Amino acid sequence: AAGFNDNFTPPVSVTDGTAYGKQYNVTKTLQYNSSASLQLQMPLYSQTALTAVEIAKTLDNLNQLSYEKAREDIIMQIAKIYYLIQNTTEQITIISDNLKRFEELRNFAQAFYDNQIYIDHKLVERKKVRLNEVLEKAREMLILSDGISDAHTTFSLADARDRHAQMLRSGSNTDVSGDIILDIAPGWKVLNEETHRQQPWKKYGVYTPIIIYGSGVKQKVVDTEVTIDRIAPTIANAIRIRAPNASKARALR
Repeated sequence: AAGFNDNFTPPVSVTDGTAYGKQYNVTKTLQYNSSASLQLQMPLYSQTALTAVEIAKTLDNLNQLSYEKAREDIIMQIAKIYYLIQNTTEQITIISDNLKRFEELRNFAQAFYDNQIYIDHKLVERKKVRLNEVLEKAREMLILSDGISDAHTTFSLADARDRHAQMLRSGSNTDVSGDIILDIAPGWKVLNEETHRQQPWKKYGVYTPIIIYGSGVKQKVVDTEVTIDRIAPTIANAIRIRAPNASKARALR
């Protein structure tokens, strides 16, 4: 600390001056005076200071870790975006190829009935391409489509080894059967564009007629397809009782 004083009217002190051979002795103080002091303090141990230093170091490490983590996240996000771009580009290419194959198949396809595709053999001959190549390309494209679990060509059925394909071969006729036979995936239906009838397809399903006979049942032929869930409400309606609670289908009329 430092101080400086400026005494405009310096104070005067009067003392006995006998010792000096005078009646009194007049003493004047200085007009200017200054003072300075220096104090040094060095603590040997302070828990608060040490704790503050440790906290500061910890925060600095956390900031560094956060920076590295953010940097890694950004790099990861950029890599994901790059992968998505590449994947999207590949999917666009595949879709374009499939569209071309669909266009080729549409040109060669003569008819579609039930789950069979008929190819225009005369057009194939005029295009001077091999029928087996056309069928194989069509098969590869069709099995990638939604709702189709498998596709069989007349050539693949000739070398059939699994039981299902052998059954298709035994039940097909090269004169009337389609060139490509489709296996429709479970839950999908085949739509007849002429009759607008949707027919569910089952791999091992067998369609059989249902006959309801009894007192009060009028003679009638129902041409629409009957599913098994319509049997219970039909019987319940015939005997005039309430249909089962779990039954949601309508009774046959």
